[in-house]
Amino acid sequence: MIGFLQAREKILAASLIIIFFLLNLSIASRSPFGAWQDEVTYTDPGLNLAVGKGWTSSVWPWETDREFYADNSPLYPAGLSLWVRVFGISMVSARAYCYSLAAIGMLLLWLGTFRFQLLTPAYRLFWIVILSTEYGMNWMERNERYDVWIFVGLALAWFGASLRNPPAKYPLIFAGCFLVPFAGFIGVPYIFLAAGLVIVLTRFKFWKEAVTGMAGAGFGVVGVALFFLVFGKLQTFWACLHKLTASEQIMNHPAFQVFLYPLDDMGMVVMIGLLAVLSFYSWKYPSPCSLAWLGLGWGMVLLMPCVMLMRGLFIMMYFYMLIIPLSLAILQLARQAADGARGRYMAVAVTLVMGMLCLGGLPARLYTSWTNWDFRDPQHMRDFVRTYVHPDDAVFADYPFYFELRDYAKFVAMPHYLWIIPPDEARQITVALVGDRAMPDLTRDASGMLGIGGGWKKVAVFPTPEMEAKLKGAPKHDTFTLYRREAPSP
Repeated sequence: MIGFLQAREKILAASLIIIFFLLNLSIASRSPFGAWQDEVTYTDPGLNLAVGKGWTSSVWPWETDREFYADNSPLYPAGLSLWVRVFGISMVSARAYCYSLAAIGMLLLWLGTFRFQLLTPAYRLFWIVILSTEYGMNWMERNERYDVWIFVGLALAWFGASLRNPPAKYPLIFAGCFLVPFAGFIGVPYIFLAAGLVIVLTRFKFWKEAVTGMAGAGFGVVGVALFFLVFGKLQTFWACLHKLTASEQIMNHPAFQVFLYPLDDMGMVVMIGLLAVLSFYSWKYPSPCSLAWLGLGWGMVLLMPCVMLMRGLFIMMYFYMLIIPLSLAILQLARQAADGARGRYMAVAVTLVMGMLCLGGLPARLYTSWTNWDFRDPQHMRDFVRTYVHPDDAVFADYPFYFELRDYAKFVAMPHYLWIIPPDEARQITVALVGDRAMPDLTRDASGMLGIGGGWKKVAVFPTPEMEAKLKGAPKHDTFTLYRREAPSP
């Protein structure tokens, strides 16, 4: 069996990555059901650029659609604008872009681990399964945010570090870390943390690689600043970062909360527990390399919240930064334990638990999507929009309807745009399609519409009664009401 895996590891690894990409793609139209807030935020400017509307957005809360888009992640929408020129504009196409980047990152991560000869062939293949299916990791791979580009940059640097030829090694490390600030500044302190741990835990064996990574990240920060400086938006960009970091978030999320690991991903919590069990075993039965891997695992567990102080809170979108090195450390320690008679059962138990953690991510998403396939069909939203919205309407809508409206209605604004919508655009809004939890009845109280104003008449509710009757037994869901303005905006 070992010989079989060694001889076929490359083809098996590539096959696993392709299979998980196809599984993600198979439910792209159903999960999540409709668009969601961050997906729309980082998709809109890229799609606008692709169709000739410029680098603009009517989704961002700090700039109007008449200004050059200066957000915290120019790389994700820029790459998407190229992708949709080839594969077309649709919800599935935009999500496939994210899944493709995740597959590329996974391939680079496996290649680096393979070249470093870490783990065994079986454990390396198992690691691909874990990182493709575990809840927090799969969330990153499917959330249509800039995190997936940070993942690609880090994986490229990891692959570069595994090369022996310096002319190839250091440029790839530098390039991977250079990309990270263009993807998201939250990755910059993470690179410095990882580089510091590598220097300490390897006793300066890889100090050149670590310094190259830090240099790449530093030059990346300068590159982002120069990019926005050229377009006269540097001050706007810094203001955006200020609003997204601890200086603003701390008011709603006390600083100490970032040190309390949230329970959004129980898989990550269980991994920390497994690391504690393996720490006890390694203390009782020490091995030469166990200290370094324990240092990696606990170093990340204890120091990641310090990195998250920059953001002000430790949210699930960033769990992958911990899960990747933590799972690698756990599997490496389990492999070392399996070499001894005493640790064989320990290794089997750890492997089984790690396998069970995979069930809560991609498999659960697949099950939910397949069992509610008809209910989650985006055609329901499309039919609703085509029935009650006209092409010459200017629409204020909630995020799930974004893809059905953006290239159909004359103008589309999303909820966060309320804070900055120009008065002339606000007066043009003729239709409001809003969630009932956020705005229960606009005919009575339109204060939540801010500058758009009132004068609304209720027209229809989604899901429609016909849809409800057709899909009996469907899961509980949010409802949305469509209003049409019957009086001029004040």
